[in-house]
Amino acid sequence: MRIAMMQMEVVAGDVRKNTEHAFALLEEAAPQADLLVLPEMWTVGYDFRRLDEQANTPGDALLTALAQWAQKQGKYLLAGSLPTREKGRLYNRSYVYGPQGEIASYDKLHLFSLLSEPRRFTAGNRLTLAEVGDVTVGCSICYDVRFPEMYRRLSMDGATLVAIPAEWPTSRLEAWRCLVRARAMENQIYICAVNAVGCYRDNVFAGHSCLVAPDGTYVALAGTEETIIYGTYEPQAVATTRERMSVWQDRRPDIYGADTEA
Repeated sequence: MRIAMMQMEVVAGDVRKNTEHAFALLEEAAPQADLLVLPEMWTVGYDFRRLDEQANTPGDALLTALAQWAQKQGKYLLAGSLPTREKGRLYNRSYVYGPQGEIASYDKLHLFSLLSEPRRFTAGNRLTLAEVGDVTVGCSICYDVRFPEMYRRLSMDGATLVAIPAEWPTSRLEAWRCLVRARAMENQIYICAVNAVGCYRDNVFAGHSCLVAPDGTYVALAGTEETIIYGTYEPQAVATTRERMSVWQDRRPDIYGADTEA
């Protein structure tokens, strides 16, 4: 499966400009990819001041357009994440679309207290897997990557690829580099981490989007500028990596507790 990662420059608060730009990037990448991935909160960026008026609602024009685009192209699209209002609550929500329409949605579980996300958003309450062709993809968003239990559970439930759309700042770039590779290596799965670039006030986004293989090596890695990078998910790589390094067989769930048992 060929994956295109849209390392997009997000203009904070400019929904129209960001939306037009995102669709242009998708059109450019579509001929070379089976799955396309956008970053976190790509319509509004870090500008949360007008979320009430800029949030999406289920079935609105943008979500319909994203679903229709995936259907028309015959592609799979993990549409990063979007602020979504439903039943009076606001969520940081990721959507997965395919040739058949919407496949899954996921609400960010771990809200970033340092950015006051818990005051603005409602946290999700479930893990989400999406069947993308023959690949079981786990959903996560940005700050989730700091919680390894989540990725272990997704792996136990069958995910061999986990996506991480993000808006991660340059000030914590080393953490980004370490965490995305660690999540891949410790679970022996692919990690597709798609970050934004650009800035908002004193926040500069780090880029460094990447596809990491189950052994922790980079399949594809971006720098700090806007770009589209491509990488290939190899179906046998997970099994091969687990045969060569017997992490799963050597685990001790009798000591760790029931929460980490398959």
